Amino acid sequence: MASRYTEKGGFEDNKRKVLSTGIEELDNKIGGGIPVPSMILLEGSHGTGKTVLSFLIASTLLRQGFRVLYITTETTVKELIHKASSAGFRILRGKFISGSLAVFSVHIAGAKWDEKLGKVSLRVLSRFFGSYSDKFDAMVIDSLSILVTYSSRDSIMDFLTFLRSETSLGKTFIISIHPGALEESLILRLRASSDIYLYLDRVDFGGKVYKAIQVKKIYGIEMPAESSIVFDIDPSIGFRIIPISLSTL
Repeated sequence: MASRYTEKGGFEDNKRKVLSTGIEELDNKIGGGIPVPSMILLEGSHGTGKTVLSFLIASTLLRQGFRVLYITTETTVKELIHKASSAGFRILRGKFISGSLAVFSVHIAGAKWDEKLGKVSLRVLSRFFGSYSDKFDAMVIDSLSILVTYSSRDSIMDFLTFLRSETSLGKTFIISIHPGALEESLILRLRASSDIYLYLDRVDFGGKVYKAIQVKKIYGIEMPAESSIVFDIDPSIGFRIIPISLSTL
């Protein structure tokens, strides 16, 4: 059984642990499970499954007793919890009610992000997590794209430094982002800073569109991971691995 985080943050034995997702087939494909603490980057365009994968990783942490802070920039709290339940991740609703999961939304219907607001967003987010760091072991940012739109290069670099610093103290971060949200040098820095980098896309097979994970990097796994994983969301069973190899498409 994986050791839990201490109240002060970090694992009791100060080592990275690999947590089972609860989906044996997926665990086998990604090298055993999700290594934590880690900085996890999910990159992909709209509709490729970034939020669903965020739900899956958050659920993995919550089942092991970790406390998760979820920041959504694309929907309301109510809509996010409903979306998670509809996708088969009902544990998020239960943990939200019990307090192990806290969800905050920076999505304001009708509001327009501008340069003044954008410039301070990452600094505010860093301070926000810092004020809750003793209460939560992980933070999901879904997605980072709108938060970096007007941010300066320096503020983005400071935020990446903050993420790495907190990860070294035992915290886990799940960050989703759209391609093109950052200039090339910064996205390369973000990818390099991440312990896990997964690129999500859509694939057409037999007239049906599935979601695909391209495993670019996973540090801390127990065995080699497959380079690509095709999946779908079944309303009745949730996350489902599709036995298709991208090399055959």
